[in-house]
Amino acid sequence: LLGVGPVISGTDFLVTALAFMMEGFSTYQTLWNRMIPRILELNPDAEIYVVGMYNPFQHLKLTDFSLIEFGRIANVFVNMVNDFMRSGSPYSDRYTFVDVPDTEVFSMNAVTNPGFAEDFILKIHPNEKGHQYITQQLLGAYTARHGSDSIWTL
Repeated sequence: LLGVGPVISGTDFLVTALAFMMEGFSTYQTLWNRMIPRILELNPDAEIYVVGMYNPFQHLKLTDFSLIEFGRIANVFVNMVNDFMRSGSPYSDRYTFVDVPDTEVFSMNAVTNPGFAEDFILKIHPNEKGHQYITQQLLGAYTARHGSDSIWTL
């Protein structure tokens, strides 16, 4: 990160972002490991499907003319969270993890563009193709677990 920072004149931003990501990851782990047992306490027979994270900032740039898509830095965080949910949680054997790395989202303005704040709120969610992809991944996980005929009993 420090090597990329000077190229985009954002060393302070990158270091701060990394610090927030690491703090957020620690908090996420703690809350996750409280939530899953609570769900199972309330409904011991629950069949839980956990949809992994995707990176809505994959192609985000600092400026409209920047050649560097620094949104890819978020992949580090997304991968850490997904790895934790997939197998790092002590409760990962109690649910089915569903990976959705190729979820398509709306394109966003560059960070320095005045429209970025609105993009950040509205466009981090999947677009129509992204929702279809997530649905297919969930259905695939369900049928892998229960067989193709069982999907009609949902």
